[in-house]
Amino acid sequence: MDIGEHRTSASMIALGTALVTRTVKRGAGSVDTWLMRHAREEHALTIGAQVAEEAKLAAALETGARLPVRGQDRDEGLPRVGELTVAEIRAVLRPVYEDVARLVTAVLDASPPELVDDVFERGVLLHGGGARLYGLDAHLRQELSMPVHLVESGADTAVEGAWLLAAEGPVLELA
Repeated sequence: MDIGEHRTSASMIALGTALVTRTVKRGAGSVDTWLMRHAREEHALTIGAQVAEEAKLAAALETGARLPVRGQDRDEGLPRVGELTVAEIRAVLRPVYEDVARLVTAVLDASPPELVDDVFERGVLLHGGGARLYGLDAHLRQELSMPVHLVESGADTAVEGAWLLAAEGPVLELA
């Protein structure tokens, strides 16, 4: 699973080849957008992307915690400090988690049975900046009933892979 800013992809890879790949145009950035919408609709507070990003990261706080958020009053246009609870933030995260679980299931459904069995034994690898969304790995473990592993340097995996390919020599021969 590659969970990026604006898209999430899942692939079944065997012998260095992606046999099945599915992608949705939703990623970690979607959570920021949904948090901005939630603050506007539920708290009459317009917040920016940076404040939404900070709120997304606050999902790791204890359940009863409250997060002060600075923004602009939706109706009066004046600056104001509102408050989001960790429970609210986690509720906004939940649809993304469910989309990711559906994406994994779609790839598994389209994959050869012997490879699916391998995944059930070895697990799913999560990488990309969005892979570290609070509780995503635990949600997937529960929903999919299989191991889920976070790649150590999840946000840098694509760059590191490209570097390794380039170090091996030309990948493509141009005519």
